[in-house]
Amino acid sequence: MTMKAYNMSNESPYTLQERLDRLEAYSVGDLLYVLRDIEKSPGDYDKQIIKVVYAKLASKNIICI
Repeated sequence: MTMKAYNMSNESPYTLQERLDRLEAYSVGDLLYVLRDIEKSPGDYDKQIIKVVYAKLASKNIICI
C-alpha cells in the first residue's frame, strides 16, 4: 500500500472529512493507486471514499467497471 492509499484507508489517523479534503488534491495516478488498493481490500476503505475515487476518475473519462 502506498502512502497515498494508506492516507485514504480506515487505518489512517485522519478523519473522514480530512481524507475527503486530501483526496481533492490527488492526481489521476494517485487515484489509480488508491483504486488498485481498494480492489484488493475494499473493507479497508469507507464507502464515501470509494464513491469519490470512482467519481473523480469518471470525471476524467476513466471508466471503472
